[in-house]
Amino acid sequence: MTSPSGVSPSTLARRKFEVNFFRPQKILKKFNSLYFSDGQSAPADNTSVRPFNISIPDSELADIRRRLAQARFIDHLPDTAFHYGMNSEKLIDLVKYWNGTYDWRAQEAKLNAASQFKTQIEGIDVHFVHVKASSKATKVYPLLSVHGWPSSFLEIYRALPLLTEPDASGLAFEVIAPSIPGYGYSEGAHKTGLDPTAAGRMFATLMKDRLGFSKYFLQGNDWGSIITRNIAILYPEK
Repeated sequence: MTSPSGVSPSTLARRKFEVNFFRPQKILKKFNSLYFSDGQSAPADNTSVRPFNISIPDSELADIRRRLAQARFIDHLPDTAFHYGMNSEKLIDLVKYWNGTYDWRAQEAKLNAASQFKTQIEGIDVHFVHVKASSKATKVYPLLSVHGWPSSFLEIYRALPLLTEPDASGLAFEVIAPSIPGYGYSEGAHKTGLDPTAAGRMFATLMKDRLGFSKYFLQGNDWGSIITRNIAILYPEK
């Protein structure tokens, strides 16, 4: 079936999606300011930038180990590998690893090796990594790096030494890597509407109003590529 214009409903739906998804200016005009906090009012944000360290209580780690120890497994079909879902034998090995060999405190220390912060934007706490360039750099550019799904701010960690240490010309980057709201240590939205356009607007606020960068480079992976693209479209002067 087609519409009077000769275009099928599925094609019209796809075009409407593309217009809204890839032309965020239209959405920005409709939603100039959104607050995703709990409650009806939209109070002013706490604009302070607060240092943050990951510190999971021992009680929570003990609870995870208890639940892993109580896990029950089903027998998988012989010689089917992963064709019918998770292989139970491999899953048992994974649970033994998580509950025995894996050292969360060591990983926590690695994560905390990079400076992390939180600030409130549009009613929710946004977590971000902020690593400055080496003092040996003679030219420094800010770089906003946004992770994808299913992933986290950890994506950037291995690249941090390459980005923050100067190259032969003395150029290096000051890296800001936020967690998308609802991911990692960023607070999740309490209302609907936090899409890639809203996330882009929030991260633009982070860069300009919280950290004072008027211009910066963008890099994104997966969802992060859409979010950073929206920032470039909405705020080309940045």
